[in-house]
Amino acid sequence: MNFVDKPWERIVDDVLATTGHRLVLELNPAPDYWWDCDVIFDGIVKGTSGFTLPEDEEAFVVELADQLCEGYLHEEIWGGWPICPDHGTHPLEPSLDQSGIAMWLCPIGRAVARIGSLRP
Repeated sequence: MNFVDKPWERIVDDVLATTGHRLVLELNPAPDYWWDCDVIFDGIVKGTSGFTLPEDEEAFVVELADQLCEGYLHEEIWGGWPICPDHGTHPLEPSLDQSGIAMWLCPIGRAVARIGSLRP
């Protein structure tokens, strides 16, 4: 996978655009195709997540967004993140759409936005 483009920055952009919070993700290779991701939220190190990298960039963005939401962001941003703009009662879920694009989906409705394109 090409990390020149830093696809994880799309998640960082969505957090900043919708909350004003600063998320920093520092990805580091580890042995045997394993990667560590240090999670820094508003300047405070929150922890490290580990994962193997999917070959597909869009699948990588979905997997990382899911880990970040479940492990950090639902707790750091009270009430879950990102909140569904249609219902306001539950967070959106990261998923690949039928075209293989990483999207934020309402779990009971529609695709809301491409990951990296959320707006307040």
